[in-house]
Amino acid sequence: MYMSKFKRFISVVLCAFLLCTLLPIEKAEAAGFTVSVESVSGSFGQQIVVPVKFSNVPSNGIITADMTITYDSSKLEYVSGEAGSIVTNPSINYAINKDKDGSIKVLFLDDTLTSGYISRDGVFTNLTFKVISSASTTATVTVNKANFGDRNLSPITAQFSAGTITLNSGNSTIPTTQPTTPPWTQPTTPPQNSSGNFSVNYSQNSWGTGATVSMTITNNGSSAVNGWTVNFTFPGNQKITNAWNCTYTQSGSSVTINNVDYNAVIPAGGSVTIGFNISYSGTNEAPTNFIVNSSSVNPGNPTQPPFQPTLPPTSQPSTGPIVTGFTAYVESVTASAGEQVVVPIKLANVPSNGITTADMTITYDASKLEYVKGEAGSIVINPSINFAINKEKDGIIRILFLDDTLLNEYISKDGVFANITFKVSGTSTVTISKATFGDRSLKPVSATLTAGTVTVGGGTTQPTPTPTQPTTGPIVTGFTAYVESVTASAGEQVVVPIKLANVPSNGITTADMTITYDASKLEYVKGEAGSIVINPSINFAINKEKDGIIRILFLDDTLLNEYISKDGVFANITFKVSGTSTVTISKATFGDRSLKPVSATLTAGTVTVGGGTTQPTVPPTSQPTTGPIVTGFTAYVESVTASAGEQVVVPIKLANVPSNGITTADMTITYDASKLEYVKGEAGSIVINPSINFAINKEKDGIIRILFLDDTLLNEYISKDGVFANITFKVSGTSTVTISKATFGDRSLKPVSATLTAGTVTVGGGTTQPTPTPTQPTTGPIVTGFTAYVESVTASAGGQVVVPIKLANVPSNGITTADMTITYDASKLEYVKGEAGSIVINPSINFAINKEKDGIIRILFLDDTLLNEYISKDGVFANITFKVSGTSTVTISKATFGDRSLKPVSATLTAGTVTVGGGTTQPTVPPTSQPTTGPIVTGFTAYVESVTASAGEQVVVPIKLANVPSNGITTADMTITYDASKLEYVKGEAGSIVINPYNKL
Repeated sequence: MYMSKFKRFISVVLCAFLLCTLLPIEKAEAAGFTVSVESVSGSFGQQIVVPVKFSNVPSNGIITADMTITYDSSKLEYVSGEAGSIVTNPSINYAINKDKDGSIKVLFLDDTLTSGYISRDGVFTNLTFKVISSASTTATVTVNKANFGDRNLSPITAQFSAGTITLNSGNSTIPTTQPTTPPWTQPTTPPQNSSGNFSVNYSQNSWGTGATVSMTITNNGSSAVNGWTVNFTFPGNQKITNAWNCTYTQSGSSVTINNVDYNAVIPAGGSVTIGFNISYSGTNEAPTNFIVNSSSVNPGNPTQPPFQPTLPPTSQPSTGPIVTGFTAYVESVTASAGEQVVVPIKLANVPSNGITTADMTITYDASKLEYVKGEAGSIVINPSINFAINKEKDGIIRILFLDDTLLNEYISKDGVFANITFKVSGTSTVTISKATFGDRSLKPVSATLTAGTVTVGGGTTQPTPTPTQPTTGPIVTGFTAYVESVTASAGEQVVVPIKLANVPSNGITTADMTITYDASKLEYVKGEAGSIVINPSINFAINKEKDGIIRILFLDDTLLNEYISKDGVFANITFKVSGTSTVTISKATFGDRSLKPVSATLTAGTVTVGGGTTQPTVPPTSQPTTGPIVTGFTAYVESVTASAGEQVVVPIKLANVPSNGITTADMTITYDASKLEYVKGEAGSIVINPSINFAINKEKDGIIRILFLDDTLLNEYISKDGVFANITFKVSGTSTVTISKATFGDRSLKPVSATLTAGTVTVGGGTTQPTPTPTQPTTGPIVTGFTAYVESVTASAGGQVVVPIKLANVPSNGITTADMTITYDASKLEYVKGEAGSIVINPSINFAINKEKDGIIRILFLDDTLLNEYISKDGVFANITFKVSGTSTVTISKATFGDRSLKPVSATLTAGTVTVGGGTTQPTVPPTSQPTTGPIVTGFTAYVESVTASAGEQVVVPIKLANVPSNGITTADMTITYDASKLEYVKGEAGSIVINPYNKL
């Protein structure tokens, strides 16, 4: 609904730098503020860390920074960059990326704009490079341009000092990268640099087009060797595809292999084993001409074992890595192709204060490994409560751990944290791509993350079979949500079941599922609850969010006895079919009766056209005219002609795009809504990766908003002239289409001026369609103080009416956030749509409205900038369109508001009425409730307050707490019993002592 954190981060960076660039303010004095690159030294093949430091940070701090760092890419290879010690909350405030070879971009923004700024001297960023030059030389790392802003967003002047990297001087810098699967423990005796006396053993397992090679280098000399290089030449067309325990380069058939940091030392009489995969065609003879550290050697015993038959499931874990400090690592294993293997995820050097919480993401090559299941390891206590593992999508697994007691089930020792079972078809690295840990005090714990490898040591790589389209569900193990494949004739409707299999014994109480499909092949008709859903009118909702995306929500509203307890059809989706398409459960979350997460396998299905003819898509009528003659950067609307009643595509074009490209654009299009009806908008041909970088939305009739942002900030900017957007209208009369305003920023995030030129949609045939007269609202109530109210309106039965939701007496500090629930009589009013009102700025980002179920509408507003898009004036907050069959009250049943300081704002809430033809609305009779006096209690007590009521009426029974302890109540689990033959449960709501009740379930 709202922008991702990263998009928000980038948007606020853009705002900050535009403010720094455009505001007429004087530069802040920052005498002596210096950015310096620290000089270091390193040797060929090793990694070095180059700190970039700030000194003399000004007293008003650094709230934003944009820095470009250049280096000699012929001598240094960029490996990674990390935030330094002076950066607060780096996962939110900091970003680094290699712009291109030789150029690195570093961005910093205090996302709070208040408390996360840089306030002291120290390391801003650490850059890790690999030395790729073997010459005795130097390389310079330079900050070649940078912009800084202080806490007032005033520019800060800085001095820059480059660093010199001394290469191959004989004093190598010890790299910091942790090993993946080191096969040797370094000796305590200091090794000597020597060419040594070596032998090489080369063995391989071949399967016709590829092979896995194991190569052992043995030091036959009398002293240890620190650093080794192996050179050899393949006799055929072999090519290395990946390697482990080494680095490699290949030019034609010539190969050079170097040690990594953790196996550089080979002691006297010791050996090191490395491995790699190769691809080839024809024969695969082993090389015989090995050179180690410039000395020719004979291979010890090059062998190629014969083809191995399929073996029983194998899992031979290798020795774990040598670790210092708290480490999470993947243990490397070997397995036969086609078999299953268990990959342990281990923790080492667990801190004395234990691990109470962990959030870990595992990535792997889904073309080589198929996830089967995941289980808690031996160091996890009470895993059914404290541990959850789930495949988020192919190639990504998420593991969560939380000591639910917050006391005595924390992880206290080293060992296996999780076991992941894969089905293996090829060698793949398994990586802990990110992880966060917290100790028993819930303080963050830093950890080293180390990858491992699943190596195919036998059998043949299984080819990917051509999928068949079954009419029955797939074979599943474990809890699974899957789409059943079906066949249909083109032009017909088909029902696609969404099914659940192996529903857990504790049931499913909540589910949130997103279904995606090819909207050019399937047209959504409707969705309904399946047979395993109880009371679907309350517990189930399905909605097409947009073409190609369907959202399904399920919640057992009783939280007791309407959960999903058996396998079967969860939902039935009806499509009209024009071509074959995959239907995918792109993401889903499930919770059991204890509201604990339930892991699920998600399986797609296919709608296959098995008869009939595929319906051709009829292109809309569109005769574009020639574009205007332009000079300078120009955004223009291309004029077109169309017949009345037909659809037409209106291109929005950019001409003379500047050489520095367009990285961001914000454009507003206006048109005469009585002549043109907006149908849809799409990105044009010059927009790269539009699903991420481009958004278009009709803000209201007559106004369209287009947003573009190169999400990479690097290489998806607009670089050429052409179509920026295509807007489809249904035409009833001639109208001008105008770019009423637009802002553009180039790759340096500097503003770009543009000429804006309108175009015309001219009716060249057909008849002009009449414009319907809108329903006239009545006058709103007289209000004092900040008020949210529903404006009363009149309408004819069977017609549609727009009901405005208005705000009056908006406070001087504005409204930055709002959460509003609207209730109405669904037997009298049918919800059609909801839109943002005129006082809402940038509604496509800041505003959302949704019918939660019949009779309840939820409206959310948040100024996503937290700066300048708050509500500042009285007027229409939202317009809700209903189809009317009878008179009904429309009520703002509850609402919360926050001002620009995010402080709560009290509001009066006033209902309105939709009256049919001028009839009268019946008042709502409040429920009878005469509470008696509570009991006399001592000590902390939970009690039911006694009340009296008339038979047939509703009554509210308070559940109260008395003598709440000084340390408060953080969690409660309570069961209430009553005589169901005398009382019928209507509803339950949080009481006045519960803060933020919607986050408690």
